[in-house]
Amino acid sequence: MGETTRYFYGITLWALCSPFQYGYHTAALNQIQGPLTCQSSASIPLPLPCIEMSGAMFGVVTSFFTLGGLLGSSSASLVMDRVGRKGALVLNSVFIAVGSGVFAISSGVPGFLLGRLLIGFGAGLGLCALPIFLAETAPPKIKNQVGVFNQLFITIGILATQSLGLPLARLQLWRYVLVASTLLAILQVATAVFISDTPAWLAAQGRHTDALTVSQKLWGIEESPDRSRTPSRHRRSDSDDAARSLLSDGGRDHDDTDTSTLPTPPTVPPSEPIGILQMLKRRELRRAVYVVVLAMLVQQGSGINAVIYYSTDILRQVVPTSAAYISLLISVTNVIMTFAPVLLIEGLGQRKLLLLSIGGGLVSTALLGYGLDSGIIWLSGISILVFVASFALGMGPIPFMLTAELVPYYAVSPLASLALSVNWIANFIVSIAFIPLRDFLAHIGGGEESQGQGRVFFVFAFVLAACGFGLARLYKQ
Repeated sequence: MGETTRYFYGITLWALCSPFQYGYHTAALNQIQGPLTCQSSASIPLPLPCIEMSGAMFGVVTSFFTLGGLLGSSSASLVMDRVGRKGALVLNSVFIAVGSGVFAISSGVPGFLLGRLLIGFGAGLGLCALPIFLAETAPPKIKNQVGVFNQLFITIGILATQSLGLPLARLQLWRYVLVASTLLAILQVATAVFISDTPAWLAAQGRHTDALTVSQKLWGIEESPDRSRTPSRHRRSDSDDAARSLLSDGGRDHDDTDTSTLPTPPTVPPSEPIGILQMLKRRELRRAVYVVVLAMLVQQGSGINAVIYYSTDILRQVVPTSAAYISLLISVTNVIMTFAPVLLIEGLGQRKLLLLSIGGGLVSTALLGYGLDSGIIWLSGISILVFVASFALGMGPIPFMLTAELVPYYAVSPLASLALSVNWIANFIVSIAFIPLRDFLAHIGGGEESQGQGRVFFVFAFVLAACGFGLARLYKQ
């Protein structure tokens, strides 16, 4: 395969605006909750006042992002097959631009709900389309490293909104956090005219000349027309080898096996993509579906969002600073550690990196629970940082990469849609259940409530152990 070109770097940077926006809006309301909900008084008249709301109502507003994400991911397969990977990313930006704009100018809860719903819908589309877009445009020799950039830009987005929220957490300024997102989304839509769709998708539509042209622009090579006509083989030899390994009898390792002798799953013509139900009915795809769904479950079931939420109270006792700066420290750790898989993934591979990440998360989560129950604050603080680092090592980036790696071309879109829908549902369940479950477990057996605050994290440790065991058995690389 040829070398990368400036066009490849440009198209990749353009696409990475999507995970940046997802991370941005995941934490967009954290720093500005005070001025948004009138927790401080205004000293000057404002054209758009703050909105008084209870903590429960603010939680509902926040959760509409997850609801929108589920709807977006559920429809992503149809959207990607109709308008392509690029088209889905453009729609992602359109929905985020409109949703952020609506939120920024709203003077009531209904506008906030609509804005978060639209933003979430766009984020759901983008989360499905982006990993596939990267996998189909990156040369095989750097495809794994490029795939990690999805999670890296999510963490950068979280860091950006928390950094921006510090100076803008004022009654007269907080809306600019949403305005900044609107402007970035508009810029991405405006520059889409310079971006081409992936060669694989173009070839699947019968646009073989366009596919060949884009291949040359991306990799600076003279691809034969025959290669660009077969998306299931075009630029996917590495991932198809992985798919053969996974989908062959028993999913055995095949380091010393001629992959040409392994059975290839029957394919559907690229112009006739299958749906989610059709994919689930195909026995030869089920192992891949199980692996990807388990990976998505372990990502959210690890309790990463709950750990980050709870970290403020814990680390405030360790580091004498404000809650806002503590959250920023967690985000910085997340960003720094996400660079690690970029360097390690080629040497260790996706499977080992994912299992190492799960193992580190299991140990650190169990220690966090023990530290909280025992009142060992320093152990709790260190455990949080180790957990965030472990998550960034594998559980963060790799589940998104697997959707484009483990199945033939024709099943990529439905698998991505199913996987991200599972991700959003698990995210929602963990977010809703965390506080009630923590309080329930803390009261079991009597004693003071503060002595049982860590028990909920043993539940997360159990989820990590169960999912890790399942992945170790099913995922063969």
